[in-house]
Amino acid sequence: MAALSDRQLREKDLEAFARRRIREAGGLMKKWVSPGTAGVPDDIVFWPGGVVHFLEFKTMEGRVSDAQVRLAWALNALGTPVRVMRTRSQVELYVRVNAVRAKTVSGARRPVPQSHAAG
Repeated sequence: MAALSDRQLREKDLEAFARRRIREAGGLMKKWVSPGTAGVPDDIVFWPGGVVHFLEFKTMEGRVSDAQVRLAWALNALGTPVRVMRTRSQVELYVRVNAVRAKTVSGARRPVPQSHAAG
């Protein structure tokens, strides 16, 4: 994947990159599927200490739909952050910031065991 520029990345490639980096940093990322609800973010991320975020993955040219914007506003208003990721550097920054918080909360950064990290 390193040979691809961020402009060439597909959403699923960026999502896989994020899943791996979050797991390595001690978090857990799961696909969010909510039948009948338009605009749900792609994934839910759980960090030590009960921290939960939602991530939406888009290509550099990808558009966030009106339904996604409305639901993101609602989740943010409830105190649950929604982030849109378009590049590996955005993912790296997100992971770096939250890994520091996770390490502070848990006392040590431990990867999630593979048997619990699937998804």
